[in-house]
Amino acid sequence: MKRLLEIVPFYSLDEALEYLENGGDLLPLHHVWCYDQFKKEGYEVLFIENKPSGILGKIGKFIKIDNLQQQLQVIRRAKEYDVIFDPFMQFTFLIALFKIFYLFKKPILTIAQRAYVVNKKNPLKRARQYLTRYVYFKGIDKIVFINQSIFIESKKHKIEGNTDYLRFWGVDHYFFQNYNRAQVEPPHLDFIYSTGGSGRDYNTLLKSFKNINFDLHITARPNFESELKTEIPSNVYVDNSIIPGLTSTGQLREEYYNCLAVAIPLEETSSFSPFGSTVVFEAMAAGKAIIATDNKAYPFNIEKEGIGILVDYYDETGWEKAINFLINNPQKAKEMGEKGQRLSCDIYNYSAFSNEILTHADTLIKKFNFRVHSNK
Repeated sequence: MKRLLEIVPFYSLDEALEYLENGGDLLPLHHVWCYDQFKKEGYEVLFIENKPSGILGKIGKFIKIDNLQQQLQVIRRAKEYDVIFDPFMQFTFLIALFKIFYLFKKPILTIAQRAYVVNKKNPLKRARQYLTRYVYFKGIDKIVFINQSIFIESKKHKIEGNTDYLRFWGVDHYFFQNYNRAQVEPPHLDFIYSTGGSGRDYNTLLKSFKNINFDLHITARPNFESELKTEIPSNVYVDNSIIPGLTSTGQLREEYYNCLAVAIPLEETSSFSPFGSTVVFEAMAAGKAIIATDNKAYPFNIEKEGIGILVDYYDETGWEKAINFLINNPQKAKEMGEKGQRLSCDIYNYSAFSNEILTHADTLIKKFNFRVHSNK
């Protein structure tokens, strides 16, 4: 039996799978990152939980190595598994460093969520970017970028490794479609919906709604209002009561169902990261039109696919025009949502993504076993 160790830093995968097996319906499968699919395919799947509150967590924070306790456990228990899978490459730095110095031998499969560019002007910061990229790209056996756009951007920078990109990353579309089909009442379609925290530019979105005769609903993190630099208009309703965790996505489905469209406002960054892409795919699965900042790190062009409207960074007028267009053309919003939903069903979904990851894991194990036997 093939043995795989999966690392996810945010919650217990064992707890997540137990929740699903007991009939829990608020957790989408894409949040278990193929854990269920590996088990179905006959893998023995191990999981080491991250404990950030311990002494090693504090040391890791001080020396700027994320999830130090978890990574040390992975290294210590190397004999218990054949391959490591981590969906978040940034949490494997110490393991990759050990690999470079031949202190760790097991193969590592990981997903890069950003391009790991080397573009800082400050010499020290640039050197740190270079070193970070070197450790990851030379220490990890297989890096799979989350989409082709990020893969291409990463190729522009020195230091290459064994890399590829995901063709089909997406969410559990059944999770949203089954919810929609179970609803008795038709959707309200009387507000725009926005959610998510990473890289968001809610200030520009809020400013645009001062001139829009329509409601905006925002699901945000607890400290949302303290981070704002603008007032919240009277037609904007903020819910910051939902705590991120196993069931938080399930609690958003009602808002996705009832909204006219989903807004994803983003700040401009130099990291070439696909901020907001999970919400893009959730909106597609829910059958909703999308209005988003033009993030070049997305796997496709939202406008060219006919599933939404793109807005330039910090463009208040652009947001006003895009939102008013969909308000005045609800049939167009419906058509965009239907196109997005078809893309979610046919191409960008959890099932297709899982098959890609399983193939990479199988290939890596075969390659590693061949190398081991060849050296005997």
